[in-house]
Amino acid sequence: MIFKNELLIFCTGKMYINYLLIFFFALSPIISNSQEQRDLLQQQLQEHPISTWKGLHLKNFNADSIGKKLNELPENLKEQIKEDAKAALNYDWPVIPATSYLEFVRSGDRGVMEQYYRKRNEVLKNLILAELLDRKGRYLDAIINGSWALCEQSSWVLSAHLPLQKTGAGIPDVQDPILDLGAGEIAANLAWVYHLFGKKLEGISPLLNERIVLEIDKKIIQPYVQRNDFGGWDLKNTPL
Repeated sequence: MIFKNELLIFCTGKMYINYLLIFFFALSPIISNSQEQRDLLQQQLQEHPISTWKGLHLKNFNADSIGKKLNELPENLKEQIKEDAKAALNYDWPVIPATSYLEFVRSGDRGVMEQYYRKRNEVLKNLILAELLDRKGRYLDAIINGSWALCEQSSWVLSAHLPLQKTGAGIPDVQDPILDLGAGEIAANLAWVYHLFGKKLEGISPLLNERIVLEIDKKIIQPYVQRNDFGGWDLKNTPL
């Protein structure tokens, strides 16, 4: 349902990893007509490395305060969140088949791969909302499984956008990570998990949080900082 995306955006707001993602994707069209040197994001990252952001406190955007707001929703919406999460608990996070990526090359059908992409994002969002509403930890293991599955995903980019790879369309090249809005959405979902449930994850295993940070850095941050050959993403081969 559309309201889930709106709730997640409203509830999580200014989390520090999302600062970067929102800035990256929102700023591109705004400055596309500018003739100035467009390296604002690169300069900010060089001057303020992600490691220095850990001291940023977002007291008004924690799981408890967001959960209280969710509990103020109409009963029918809260019941829908619970029903969707109940179904999400049964999702087994299947691996995206390599042939689903190849189908775009073979027939031009991008939907084969994207059905996995959409389902994974939908399930994780359902689980996040339910855990925020419930706050009893009953959905946490499923959130962990979903986050881990997304971290294990070779690429967060949609099959139709893989022609941006140096090797062209087809199988994702893990040695040539590229960017698209699909990758940004998965990174944002994982950032929500990190921000909202990071302390609980830390108590279960520190490796969970470390993996989320590692994959966002590897799949999103570093490709953007290190490269400027993404065509429409880097605005005529000029760094943003």
